[in-house]
Amino acid sequence: MGCVGLTAEPKKKEMRLILLGIAGSGKTTFSKQMQIIHNGGFEPSQSELYKQILMSNLIFGMKQVIEIAQESISPENRKKARFILGTDDITSVNQEIADRIKSVWEDAAVQLAWKNRKESILIQLEYLITNLDRILAPDFVPSNDDILRARQRSTGETTYRFEDKKHIWNLVDVGGQFSERSKWGAVFENPINAILFFISLDEYDIDNVESTTEHETKFQLALTIYDEVMNGDLVREHKASRIVFLNKLDLFTSKIQTEEKFNHFKEKLEYTGENNVDKCVEFLSQKLEEKIKDNMPVHIHAICGLDTGLIKKLTQDIKVSIIASSLQDMGIL
Repeated sequence: MGCVGLTAEPKKKEMRLILLGIAGSGKTTFSKQMQIIHNGGFEPSQSELYKQILMSNLIFGMKQVIEIAQESISPENRKKARFILGTDDITSVNQEIADRIKSVWEDAAVQLAWKNRKESILIQLEYLITNLDRILAPDFVPSNDDILRARQRSTGETTYRFEDKKHIWNLVDVGGQFSERSKWGAVFENPINAILFFISLDEYDIDNVESTTEHETKFQLALTIYDEVMNGDLVREHKASRIVFLNKLDLFTSKIQTEEKFNHFKEKLEYTGENNVDKCVEFLSQKLEEKIKDNMPVHIHAICGLDTGLIKKLTQDIKVSIIASSLQDMGIL
């Protein structure tokens, strides 16, 4: 009897996607979503790390709110507030400290400071306090939702690798702070199949703290960075799919529902339309479209980066688009 040869499995094609955007735009959250969608979640070692990050986020957020409100905090909560300000060891947070956090959080001055907040670093503080007892439980293991809300600073270049039946997807996430953006050029030294650029919708009234720029808000800064990078020579050299995520739709929607925040929106962006989420998002999308200067198509999506179901559906559509574009470049389509 002759030997029956085994048919070798076709080699999977490598796809390389670059994630760009200024700090806090949601690149890393998107990468986490890919881990949830493709890998089913996170390894135990990762979960333990995110447990520490969540606690650090909680303490940092409380300190920020207290510093804004401390002159108006009620006498019965001032001592508790000072104690929280002096808390640096996140591993020492116990039920006693948690009770102090809850008491200070419910103080009228702190709630007012929270209501009038601008800084986006604080956005998950309410979620953390609502879930504080669960997070402090001895057997606490962060859920996917918890991990998606864990805020950490991205530095350098991190590659996340995922596979499906025919492709290996390499997501390259690079830091978005001013000091990190000078390194972006290096990611264009190798072939690229797609560039995903992230812009936070809710940052239309968040002060830009980068002293090197004249732009007043982080949204304005994001548009300028988009213009400089996406219309620059480095991007033109690559026939890559271009996708923009107008992120944090949930936070933006919540913001403009209040008259004060909607007035900020009109003032900062010279918007004269009605208070309608779809129309406001369309207006911001048009601001972006004004920055598109070449003939390469740009696909724009308004998203909530925390919505796993939406991201899963959207990424399937994006994959099809990227694969089609890649085949077209090879002359197959």
